[in-house]
Amino acid sequence: MKDRSQPGDAARRFQRRPAPARLAHLAVDRVELFRELVAARGSLEIRDKCGCVVIRGNGAHRVGRDGVDVWLTIDLAPSDFPTLIADRNAKKTNLARGSWGADYDHPQDWYDNLWNCAAAKVGHGGTEGYCNPAMDKLLVSANAAQIDKALPQYVQAGQMMIDDNTDANLFYGTQTYFTHTYVKGAGFNSLYDFNWQGIKILKH
Repeated sequence: MKDRSQPGDAARRFQRRPAPARLAHLAVDRVELFRELVAARGSLEIRDKCGCVVIRGNGAHRVGRDGVDVWLTIDLAPSDFPTLIADRNAKKTNLARGSWGADYDHPQDWYDNLWNCAAAKVGHGGTEGYCNPAMDKLLVSANAAQIDKALPQYVQAGQMMIDDNTDANLFYGTQTYFTHTYVKGAGFNSLYDFNWQGIKILKH
């Protein structure tokens, strides 16, 4: 009768075979491997209505490590250029980039043709489709007033847009401006020169 307590021929052949290099590596680095194991992982997904943009916030805690790994992934649905332009003009996009320069040096030109309810309609200038009736009412009052009285209202309208998260500025321009010491009222902001009608030449 065969002694079954001893390994058979197949088992002896297996014992004589050297361990593959990758298995030996895992055996040597088993502590590091243990540390890389994920103990917990979670994610939060935000998806727009058309499925054009998917934003995922991910977090993971690894065994043997302090803290949590956090990363963000953004998936954008591919689109050909004609479709992209058509969707933008139809106000169907959730994210859009635009650039703008004022036609004249007055806050009125900043709001009236871009961020009011009339501009939010399809075929008009406001790509974002932003409409806030309370801001429209404020702008009607500001547009009818002198600039010194209107400016606080324009500032208030700008704060409304910030609170509503209408846009995020990617960049703005700056300019080096040199004047003589006897010139008062000259200067430049991120949009335009200061109103030239307010520049005065002092006695010198």
